Formats: sequence, C-alpha cells, structure tokens
Amino acid sequence: MVLADFLRKHVKVHTVPMAMTRVTRVFNKFGYVVQDENGFKYHRRSQTKSGDDIYSCSGRRKLDCKARMKVRDDIIIVKMDKHNHDVPIE
Repeated sequence: MVLADFLRKHVKVHTVPMAMTRVTRVFNKFGYVVQDENGFKYHRRSQTKSGDDIYSCSGRRKLDCKARMKVRDDIIIVKMDKHNHDVPIE
C-alpha cells in the first residue's frame, strides 16, 4: 500500500508505473547503457535529490525520442513519455 500512495502523490499523468521490472546493464566502449524489458536502450541523464537515476532513450538525439525512465537500485520506477521508433535491431 505504501508504493501505491507514493505513486498517487508523485507520479504525473504521462507516466506509467512499473511492476518491479529490473533494467539490464549493457556495456559498450563508452561505459554502459541500461536496457528495459522491451529491448530499448537508455543513457543516464541525471540523478534526483532522492538518489533515483533518470535515463533517456538512446535515440534522443538521432530520432528526437522523448522516452525517459526513472530507476532506483536497478528497478524501473516509472517510464515517462513513449518511444517514437521501433526497437533498434543490432
């Protein structure tokens, strides 16, 4: 019940609460990116005062994708906005 109260108080309308989904760290030549359960990759953008990390889609610059997510201890808390592209095939 505590999580539900937190989400009601802090989550904006455009966010989607997640059900304890973990991110996967994917290492590349620049360090690491995180990958969600759908295969989208994100780069770390900032950290909140409470210690949560904010990640934005790796396609932010090339594809002007607005998708972001908030992560705490490798668990996705919320996803904000939607991807404007398909999952990249590598």
